Amino acid sequence: MTTDLNQPGVGEHVSDDGIVDAVAKTPLERLIEQRGIPREEAVIALVDDETAIARLGGRMLTRETGIRAETAEDGAAGLDLIESFRGRIVVVISDVNMPKKTGPKMLKEASESGALEDVAVVVMSGRMSDNAKDIAEATAGRLDPILIEKPFHAEALLLAVQEACQKVLDKIECASKK
Repeated sequence: MTTDLNQPGVGEHVSDDGIVDAVAKTPLERLIEQRGIPREEAVIALVDDETAIARLGGRMLTRETGIRAETAEDGAAGLDLIESFRGRIVVVISDVNMPKKTGPKMLKEASESGALEDVAVVVMSGRMSDNAKDIAEATAGRLDPILIEKPFHAEALLLAVQEACQKVLDKIECASKK
């Protein structure tokens, strides 16, 4: 039996013994391809004022996804980061409560400028229920973020990234059918 490697979501993997196997691609990998970004140029932006979360989260994301993660310490720096990698950002992960500019305000401004077109968004907070209204107002009609409550395990963040990417892929597919 052969597998059509040109199918959406299928790639190839060559094992140590030289055998080529079909391997399912993750939503993150498919989104990078869909957007036409060379994998080595794709960027995940992680914005959090908690240095440990930003630093460790960035390293973990790069290690686990193979995609470069860039970090910023507040919403103002996050907006600069998003603009400086405009067109190469695939995922934005943002805390809500940060100095200088909140995550929702940063996301709203980036979205209004067009910098988050077909970008997956994950919003994280230690007080999600307190921040739900701000998140909804900032993202209404523009973004459909995955929400994740702090503290969380690395696996939960990775899953949230994949879910957010799948949401964007679904949105792109629906738009192409119109």
